[in-house]
Amino acid sequence: MKELLVSLDLELNQPSRRIIQIGAVVGNIRTGEIVSRFDSKVSPDEELSPAIAKLTKIKQQEVDVAPKLREAYESLKRWLEPFASERVLNPIT
Repeated sequence: MKELLVSLDLELNQPSRRIIQIGAVVGNIRTGEIVSRFDSKVSPDEELSPAIAKLTKIKQQEVDVAPKLREAYESLKRWLEPFASERVLNPIT
């Protein structure tokens, strides 16, 4: 049985701290192999901070057409479903 680890990465707008991107990978901790990747921009319903846009390279146009947080979360859940039968260790962020 594989031992899988989920690593989550959230990008936040400032100063509101609203989520603008969810990134995740599932990795095999025994082999170091990346098994699967997930990426979703998230609409914060606000303008991106110029500093955050520069740091993340996320464009305003990308978040303007991105799903809302709930929809992005549901996509993340669907992405994780195939790993439900595997031993998945607690996620790290």
